[in-house]
Amino acid sequence: MSTLKNLLQRVKNSIFFPIYRDWGGGHLRRENYTAAINNCTQAIGIRPDEAKPYLLRGTAHHRLGNIEQARQDYTKALELNPEMVNAYINLGNLYYETQAYPDAIRNYNLAIYKSTDSAVAYYNRALVATAQGQYANALSDYTRALELRPTFGVAYGNRGEVNFLMGRYKAAVKDFMQAHHLSPRTRRAVAGMAVARHALGQTVESVRLWKHLLARNESYDDASWVQAEHEWNVLLTDEVRGLLADLHTNR
Repeated sequence: MSTLKNLLQRVKNSIFFPIYRDWGGGHLRRENYTAAINNCTQAIGIRPDEAKPYLLRGTAHHRLGNIEQARQDYTKALELNPEMVNAYINLGNLYYETQAYPDAIRNYNLAIYKSTDSAVAYYNRALVATAQGQYANALSDYTRALELRPTFGVAYGNRGEVNFLMGRYKAAVKDFMQAHHLSPRTRRAVAGMAVARHALGQTVESVRLWKHLLARNESYDDASWVQAEHEWNVLLTDEVRGLLADLHTNR
């Protein structure tokens, strides 16, 4: 009788584990994070040696701002499956967001070691390098991310900003143009084109582009707002101030 009962329990678990796991993933995609956590916890209760529910639950905790719970779940997922690239990336993101940059780099390095074709890992590592002022490293990683994913529009925009910070204004213009081509509604790319052209002395074209932004949002008349909106470095913001001065002079 006991053997039969155990067999029935194993059958029940084999049925319900994927259901709870997949429900958790579905709720996560629909941004129902509390429901995702509850379903993943049910899946973990059935099979605590499976990594995927920990990754999913960690992601839900992460998006809710439950940083320590997310860290614990990502770490557990990696204990169970050291090849889980997304767990390294997510853990790196968590450390990046909390400005624990060495830990972020370590996890992105591990993600790249496990999967050399992960454009996201190179892109995220470039974000850390940029935050640390290591622009040459950031440029290299953005370039590699774009080699792996040529349609990675935001990577072009970010590389454009790094090129600007390195004084490579022509390269910056090209990157911002490509970012705009891939994502035509992205105002950040247009703003980037404008400031890079202004740095090159192309005042007429930079003013024309900025007027286009002002027509869509009058807040672009405030350099401090632009800095906060686009999370721009002070060098980019100073160029915005110079551009605005030229714009108002020519009105």
